[in-house]
Amino acid sequence: ALVRGLMPIDNSAFKPVSYSFDETGQCVLSATMTEGPYYVDEALLRQDIRDGRPGMEFLLRLKIVDSKTCEAMPGASVDIWHCDAEGNYSAAPALGSQERTSDGHLKPINDDRFLRGRQVANVEGIVEFVTIYPGWYTGRTPHIHMKVHVGEREVATSQIFFAKEISAEVYSAPPYATKGAADTTNDNDRVLYDAQGADGAWPKMVRDGARLVGTLTVGVARATDLAALNR
Repeated sequence: ALVRGLMPIDNSAFKPVSYSFDETGQCVLSATMTEGPYYVDEALLRQDIRDGRPGMEFLLRLKIVDSKTCEAMPGASVDIWHCDAEGNYSAAPALGSQERTSDGHLKPINDDRFLRGRQVANVEGIVEFVTIYPGWYTGRTPHIHMKVHVGEREVATSQIFFAKEISAEVYSAPPYATKGAADTTNDNDRVLYDAQGADGAWPKMVRDGARLVGTLTVGVARATDLAALNR
């Protein structure tokens, strides 16, 4: 029998559901996914997270809502982090050589924090980040990591994905073109497979001049619901 990790992955049968708050008031509980090996628990409170990193400008707009009622959750804090056009994460050494903190997160090797940041949701539950379209690295489809806290409680750890046609277009131009197309796609990404296609992880994407704009409703479990589950 084949070992599970060696079995071919085919995500084509999954039909994930996602909503954009600029189109509808509907919502869905965003799929829980791994935070991965590159989360740094020292996010800077800022909107523009580029730190001069080259790439296609990307405005990411997220609305944090209670997945049961679809009501906005003002005051929720949202962290995002992702790799640059060359596939590198800030503050991180080569994969496999990282040190971890006592909480199990990445221990930074320097003060670089490019493409990392935190925003606090406004009265409408919305946060906005100015970043670049993420690059890729071996074994993963293009993605952005996300973590949501309400007060001191973590209520969501998820990832954000994009149609493969968008990635193909972006990666055909500098500075992405030097590296070329991703070696893993949405069709065979292991994280997407484990999340059964990942509900609540696919933003509506539009062109706005030279930049891309993505809007996504992120449904999370209320902190009170999570507290009840953990009793």
